[in-house]
Parts: sequence; structure tokens; C-alpha cells
Amino acid sequence: MKYIRSRVQNRETVYGVWCSLASSICGEIVAGAGYDWMLLDVEHAPGSPATLLSQLQAAAAFPAVPVVRLPMSDRVWCKWALDLGASGIMFPNIDNAARAEEAVSFMQYPPYGVRGVGQAVRASDYGREFRRYAACAQRGLLGVMQIESPEAVEQCAAIAAVRGVDVLFVEPADLGASLELPETFADPRFMAALRGIADAARGHGKAAGILLPTPDLAPAVREMGYTFIGVGSDAALLAQALADNLKSLWASEK
Repeated sequence: MKYIRSRVQNRETVYGVWCSLASSICGEIVAGAGYDWMLLDVEHAPGSPATLLSQLQAAAAFPAVPVVRLPMSDRVWCKWALDLGASGIMFPNIDNAARAEEAVSFMQYPPYGVRGVGQAVRASDYGREFRRYAACAQRGLLGVMQIESPEAVEQCAAIAAVRGVDVLFVEPADLGASLELPETFADPRFMAALRGIADAARGHGKAAGILLPTPDLAPAVREMGYTFIGVGSDAALLAQALADNLKSLWASEK
């Protein structure tokens, strides 16, 4: 198992890529590209426990740490993802401290949480390393809470105060839509919301995270205090590369 929680808690800047194609081959390509972490999306991607397993297996040979975004804040989905070998969980739609506390409990074995204990699972080398895994998991698994709504923005300091919450994470499209600010980074009100989330995270010793469409936005969010930074997705990067390639071909005809 690979963990990144200590680096995140120390507020090192760590970069990741979204994996939204539910493909083990794309996952392998992303994992080998040199990023610190990779987000295996099962919320807005055609994923399942089977495709998630193949992605985690493909990533295992590389240093990139796999974090899984669940389709919902759900105990069973969380158990599946962790047993398969996820190093962290991103929970969508965390609007308040109570939901954050519930999400954290899904990640932890009793008596600290409600995660079911399956010993012979992939995360524990099929039972051969269960004691070691259980000890490491309690202190190593990364808890990432998505801030997606006006309520979450208002309650972000209380969410950050919850033990086991490591990152307050913004996906700009979701947050911008819920705040009715579709221009996102071009709107000062959206930027003010981003700054408030980063300040709340820092105030409780937690990290602030964000998904950026392009790297040119990274300096602005780093200045605010964002350190857990995702840039692009396998789907978007592939689509852009194909479009750029075709434009180059057309230009070569002139």
C-alpha cells in the first residue's frame, strides 16, 4: 500500500490527474506519468468495483497514490474501494460537519468507525498482511471532502475541524453551478469563495484541494493556499490532444 496522507498533512504541494475513463490502460498510463496522486472517479465515470479493481492493479507498479471518488457518501462503496486497495477516499456532497463525521467513520475500523472487517482482501495482501494493513490504514488513509454547495461553503470551517478530514476539495464546475457563478475563475465572487475555503482548511491544520482545467491556473490557487492540486483528466487530455493533432494535420496542408 502507498500513502500520501503525511505529505498532505504537512501541506506539501502534491499534483494529481483525474481518471474518468474507467480504463486500466489509461490508469496505467496516468500512474506512470510522474504525478503524486491519481483520482479514480466512480461518481461521473462508467466505473464499477470490477473496473476500479483493474485500475488499482494497473497503478500498483508506480509511485502515484490512488484516491477513489465514490458515487455517493456510502458505507458499502467506501468498504469496497478500501478493500480493493484505495489509499484514500473522496466523498462528494459533504455539506456539514455531521456528514463529514459520518464519512470518516466509513473509513475506519471499529472502535473508531464502522468499516467492515474483511481480512482476506487485496488491501491486506489477501490476509497475509492484515495486522500491518489495519495499523497503517488507521493513520495513513486520506479523507477528502468535496465542498460543492452554498451550505458547504458556509460550513467549511466546521467540516475542516472534524478529526479524520484531511482535505477540503473543490471541483470548480460543481461549486460554480451551485453558487450560480458559471464563469468560476473569471468571477471575483467565486475566487472569494475559494479563498475562504482555503483559509478554513489552513485554520484547522488541513489541506485545501482543487481540480483545475489547465496548469496556468495553478499559481493563483497556490497563492491562496491550495496544495492538493489536480490538473486535467485522462478524458479531457486525450480529447484535447486529438483535436490539436488534427489541427496540426490541417495546417500542414496549407
